[in-house]
Amino acid sequence: MLNLKSKKKTKISYQGFIYRLILLFFLAVFSVSGYYIYKLYKLENNIIQITNPENKTENSTILSTAKNIITSHHEQLKGEERNRINILLLGMGGEGHSGKYLTDTIMIASINLKTYETALLSIPRDLYVKIPETNIHTKINAVYSYEMRKSNNDSAMAVKSMKRVIQKITGQPIDYYLSLNFEGFKNIINEIDGINLDVPEDIYDSKYPGPNFSYQTFEIKKGSHYFDGETALKYARVRHTKGGDFARADRQQSIIAATKRKSFSIKTILNPIKISGLMNALGENLKTDIQFDEIASFLSLSKNINIYQTTNKVLDAWSEDSLLAVSHVELGGVRAFILIPRISNYKEVQELAKNIFEVDYLEKQKQEIEKENANILILMSQKNFSRKVQSLLRDFGYNSFKVGINSQFEEICNNKTEIINNQPKGIKELKLFTINDLATKLDAEVRDTLNESIDQELIICLNSKSIEYFESQVLDSNSVKNDLEEQSIIDKDGNLLFNEE
Repeated sequence: MLNLKSKKKTKISYQGFIYRLILLFFLAVFSVSGYYIYKLYKLENNIIQITNPENKTENSTILSTAKNIITSHHEQLKGEERNRINILLLGMGGEGHSGKYLTDTIMIASINLKTYETALLSIPRDLYVKIPETNIHTKINAVYSYEMRKSNNDSAMAVKSMKRVIQKITGQPIDYYLSLNFEGFKNIINEIDGINLDVPEDIYDSKYPGPNFSYQTFEIKKGSHYFDGETALKYARVRHTKGGDFARADRQQSIIAATKRKSFSIKTILNPIKISGLMNALGENLKTDIQFDEIASFLSLSKNINIYQTTNKVLDAWSEDSLLAVSHVELGGVRAFILIPRISNYKEVQELAKNIFEVDYLEKQKQEIEKENANILILMSQKNFSRKVQSLLRDFGYNSFKVGINSQFEEICNNKTEIINNQPKGIKELKLFTINDLATKLDAEVRDTLNESIDQELIICLNSKSIEYFESQVLDSNSVKNDLEEQSIIDKDGNLLFNEE
């Protein structure tokens, strides 16, 4: 009897232990989850900007977010209907820096919801743009700063203007944005215990910005390196290197990729202290319009993202395939270095942004154009044929062309920039890829007009407006690595430089 009672008591005690352990487990999970939710909630007022207050749901609360995370409820994110989410990433100096709202880092991070691939498209700060609803033209990195001053530091209004500019350039809707200042950048890198990067070439910059408008030297050798927050920031910002701003965009993308891998590692995600530290590091340094009740959906999405596969593209002006060109302009009475689309519109950039997950598509188009090998006649409204136009056409991939005379332009063209299909009707091999490509690049109309006195299959007419645009470009981009490129978009008094037309 004693033995039986002993066994029974043991059994009951064991069952009670299991029940208490399960209860303790759930309490622990709830405590940790609740702590994270509480930390997130504390961040809400600091980081979340409501760009459209009328669209903010009443359920965007700590309780609804807790419920979403615990029950895995999915709040539909912007862009899901397109199977693609586009997030604008902005980097700026922040408090204590001259031009604290200049967005010297501008990227679009895209997530493909079918394949869970990610892509980064970097937009250079020197791109010359028009500020929405104004007659003001300036560099793109000054748009946010201009709107901050105009709206008395309303960051929601400033980012709304920035989104409109980016959408016009890329043709892509911008679903969300994230802005991070230098302090936040350093804090995040330090909180994940730094990152490891492969530096592709030696860097030596004796003019890296120092305190109180001074200079200091930043040097690093080619090879594998560990970076803490301070060093990573310098590596991201350094400009006096081969490739200038475009190489800097490449470095920034590599830093983002390394940070993403480290942040999404099991070691970080399962470490409450690390997560808490990351949340504290954000504080006032991060701004976004991702709403509180969307966080659970983003957490769910992050589980599927391929952190090792990212397509990186940089808009630049230094190679034959570049979509931008160098030019000069007067900004506030100061001669300034700017970048402009090489084809007078953003259609090439928009094509790249649209197909960034399928860059092979663009290469296939080039191959089809090469196969067509069209014979081209170029007619211009000026007697002297522009060397810049010739060079530009070769950059487009067209080497087989003939130059006409001014009288032919007056006779055949209607003082327009247009593409004339000079092939007999019914011909089996129309140069369709070439026609579409040239029409896009030259922003030209297309018409079919057979002129039997001309042997070429296609006729390009360039009017004076088109020629003037191409003439404004600096042919040898590498030759302009001078003081103009180093000029700030703000003057010595902190005023933004712009043109008002």
